[in-house]
Amino acid sequence: MCGIAGAVGPNAKADLVNKMSLMQKHRGPDSSHRWSDKHCYFAMERLSIVDLTSGTQPYFNEDKNIIVIFNGEIYNHKELRNSLLSKGHKFNSDHSDGEVIPHLFEEYGYEMPSFLEGMFSIALWNSKSEELLLVRDHFGIKPLYYLKSNYSLFFSSEINPLLKSSQESFELNHHEIDNYFNLGHSSSPNTVYQNIKQLEPATYLIYKNNIISQHLYWTPKQEIKNFDLEKNSRSLLSLIEQSVSQKLESDVEVGSLLSGGLDSSIVTSIASKISEDRLKTFNLYYPDLVLEGKDSDAMWARKLSKTLNVEHFEIPMTHNDLTSNLPKIISAFAEPFAGVTSTFFISEFISKHVKVALTGDGSDEMFGSYFFHRLGAILDKSDVTESDILNILGVSQNDFEIFKSQTSEIDRRMASMKSFEGDVCDYYSANFKESIGFARNPKKQTIKVLDRAMRGADFGKKNLDHALWMDFHELLPNEVLPFVDRLSMSWSLELRPVYLTKEIYELSTSVPSNQKISGLTNKLILKNAAKQLLPAELIHRKKEGFVLPVSEWLKFDIKDWALVVLSPDKTNQHGFWDSEKVYRLIKDYDSLNHRKAKLIWKFIVFQIWWENFYLEAK
Repeated sequence: MCGIAGAVGPNAKADLVNKMSLMQKHRGPDSSHRWSDKHCYFAMERLSIVDLTSGTQPYFNEDKNIIVIFNGEIYNHKELRNSLLSKGHKFNSDHSDGEVIPHLFEEYGYEMPSFLEGMFSIALWNSKSEELLLVRDHFGIKPLYYLKSNYSLFFSSEINPLLKSSQESFELNHHEIDNYFNLGHSSSPNTVYQNIKQLEPATYLIYKNNIISQHLYWTPKQEIKNFDLEKNSRSLLSLIEQSVSQKLESDVEVGSLLSGGLDSSIVTSIASKISEDRLKTFNLYYPDLVLEGKDSDAMWARKLSKTLNVEHFEIPMTHNDLTSNLPKIISAFAEPFAGVTSTFFISEFISKHVKVALTGDGSDEMFGSYFFHRLGAILDKSDVTESDILNILGVSQNDFEIFKSQTSEIDRRMASMKSFEGDVCDYYSANFKESIGFARNPKKQTIKVLDRAMRGADFGKKNLDHALWMDFHELLPNEVLPFVDRLSMSWSLELRPVYLTKEIYELSTSVPSNQKISGLTNKLILKNAAKQLLPAELIHRKKEGFVLPVSEWLKFDIKDWALVVLSPDKTNQHGFWDSEKVYRLIKDYDSLNHRKAKLIWKFIVFQIWWENFYLEAK
């Protein structure tokens, strides 16, 4: 695990790449390494996890004409090493996972990424052909950004170094800002900066002679073919056990997040049985609020930790922690990000005890949990009634009519923004609307983003599977995994998402949708798999998710602070929205309206990003 940076081309300079790398020292505080060849410069900051003594980078093949730096973990490196040894390859390290990469490329060329299992972003220089290869893992767990400038290509694990690597002025991408206001994040391959891009998941990029070409190396299978719930549940449990076992492999101690929900409880239960050390577990709670769901989370995490005999830690977080640390949190992304930020606070605490921890991220997007998943499951019913919507989802008859009138999941997503959160475009300034062509084609860019997320989807007319496919290809890589990586690596902590393996994902797409959500039961197949691990009360209890109680804090504790942040004299400086209208939105906020709070939070985050990061970066 580390931060990587590099540059190729006539404007690549050793001192510049060194500066880029040092800006990511929080990603790898244990050691720094540099390498150069003609107009190619590589740098990395290492967080030592595997092969602590001989696992330094870069890695080479025997002839040293293939050079690799990478960020992440290769979980099947032992099997790959043995296979390569049988083909005559020789290794310098004892068991460094990344050293298999240059040898795999030497053996298989651009098919190399398809052999890897893990989370990774890779930079490979082929000195014979003078080609740079950049690779990102199947799900987008590890980030990789790049910038093409003046016949050179610059890359890094984070955006911040790229902002310092060029003399260009970094113009904002107004369409991506519109996307942020709608979805709460930017969407790959774009960022809010016009000329900074991010490599998409399951993709490799070749840079040669100042030309970029990109290729998708993995397209997940979608064929629904397994209909036996019990058999599928056993297969799923076996795959989760294999994944936990893989992710416990480390030369440093590994802990586990334990929220009290299903996903992390399954992971922790398995890990506690096979970990060589007494497992350390961690739970975040809010001491200044009485929240039935969150209090229940803490209670179940505490109860399960005693049953499993793990060493359990509870980490308090208050509204003051959030407001005082928000500029630092936003700086970790270098662009506005309105997703979950709790990971920042729990990671700070965990990093004082272990270097690595397991998480349950990815399960929701595979097996069905969110609002749109539940809505899709209900819309898939042949006998769906309006009372189903009203009673189960808590939406109005008018909202239901809007959803029924739409013909595609993309349109439903668009309708949802207007029906449930309030149309953010109503708050845009006239100038911003003009800059994104709103009058000519409202929300064209956001629909385009979601359409890209749906590429390759082929589930007939199943709304649930379309909703899952969309969230897996849009929400997961662009919101969930960024907060997992950026906020944990701010504290030099490696988080390993257990559910994100090719095998688990392809199993999830091979089972019928009613094994994911059936009636009122979410994640049916996962709950069925957990029967032999966890008590029924825990499996079937209602779980809120790992989210901040922003709606509660906005009503009581941070409203005055928010009014200062969104005061018109400040927000008028950039002119993206109607300042008086946004100010009234927060001033009139007096009920626990989660959707309205989410909209307010997007404005708050953007304003703090603008003042504390963008203006300084310029």
